[in-house]
This record gives sequence, C-alpha cells and structure tokens, in this order.
Amino acid sequence: AVAYVRDAGLLHTGAQLLRRAEVLTAEARLRQAVEAEDADAVEALLDELVQVEDEPVHGGALAHAARFLCSARERHDCAPRLMAVSRMLERQMLRLRRPVRRAFIASHAATLAVLALDGAAELGDLVRVHGLYGQALQDVPDPDPVLLRHAGVATLTLAKVLLSGDEQDREQAVRLLRDALTLFTRSLGAGAAGDGRTDGPHDIGNDLDVGDDLGSGLDAELEEEIQAVLDDAAVQVDPADGALPEDGGLS
Repeated sequence: AVAYVRDAGLLHTGAQLLRRAEVLTAEARLRQAVEAEDADAVEALLDELVQVEDEPVHGGALAHAARFLCSARERHDCAPRLMAVSRMLERQMLRLRRPVRRAFIASHAATLAVLALDGAAELGDLVRVHGLYGQALQDVPDPDPVLLRHAGVATLTLAKVLLSGDEQDREQAVRLLRDALTLFTRSLGAGAAGDGRTDGPHDIGNDLDVGDDLGSGLDAELEEEIQAVLDDAAVQVDPADGALPEDGGLS
C-alpha cells in the first residue's frame, strides 16, 4: 500500500515536506510584511517566491503583495516585480481545475500585467492581457462590473492597434470592437441592475483602475465612439470580401 501511494505521488518524502514548509513559511512572512507595510521585505519575499517552481504558491498572497507595492512604490520601480508576479500567476492558472479559482488568478495576472506595462504595451502584451481577461470571463459564471470593464478596455485597446494593421488585422479589429461594446454594455448593466458590486472577487480592486493604463476610460461617449467606428466600418466594407478600407474605417 505504501508503495502504491508513493508511486501515485501522494506520499511526500522528508525533503519534499521540508521544502513545502519553507514555501509556506515564506508565504506567511510575505503576508506579515504586507500587514506591516514593509515594502523592502515584500520585495525580497516576492523575488524569492516567484522563483518557486517545485511547490504551489498561494496566488492570492502574491497578488495582494503586488497590489501593496503599487501603493508603496513608484510604478516604474515596481513594474518588473508586478510582471514577474503576473507571469507566475499565469503559470499557476494552467494547473488549476476549479473554474472560479482559475478566473480569479487569470484576472489578477492580467491586471498586474497592465499595471507593469504602464501604457507601454506592444502587440504581444496586449494579446496576452486580452487572453487572460478572456479566460477569466470564460470561467466565472457571474462577472462583476469591474472585471467586465477591464476586459472591455483591454479588448478596445487591442482593437485600436489592429486597426492600423493589414486587412486580416482590421477584420479582427472590427470583431473586437463589437466585443468591447458588448462588455462595456454588460458592465454598465451589471452595475445598474446588480447589488452595487464594483470590486468583486475576480478583480484586483477599484483602487488599481487600469483604464488610464490601457489608454481609455469608460463613459457613455466611449460606447458612442465604438459604435460610430463600427457603423463607419460596416458602410465601407466591401460585401464581396468583407475587407475594411485602407484607413480601417476611421476616415
């Protein structure tokens, strides 16, 4: 029986137990450092924990510590650590089985990436952020307004970049613009019809708003702007091939 349990990976060796205890101790110290508002200690412990590959690390503890650094340090000073935590969370997300937990980790990974990029994102970065928010929306049954809003901003930002690309990129941009409009509409509807939630469990919180970082805010004019671009594109697209005009439908 012992051999079966060992072969199934259910029995830790003494070394494995010791290693697990080390990681749990580091997690506890990280939480204590955040509570004590000790930014130096938080940075050191994050640097240690994001290197862990052989044991699970609590994603909520990492995200909470990264959130603290955003208020304790200048953005450019903490950006590398925010991105390191984002990457760590993304790796953890791939091993999670519970959809709600996966959504929680994915949304935090996306938001921390946006904060780390601080408006200087390249296309690959935007695609990654859009994918992470998309994963969160896919896994959570009842997304809160903030998650919907952040996903909408990420979708809109990616669409704006793709509008300046080739024909295939512009076609994708139109689809993303429609998705963004839907997300913003859902966000406003959820906020108006719901229980007033604005910082649900799948988002990092209102005090870390990503709107400005992605280059757009949310208001009624934004919805009108998206709809105007869509309407203009629909008029100018050739029905024969579905292609957008050279200016991406923005003239």
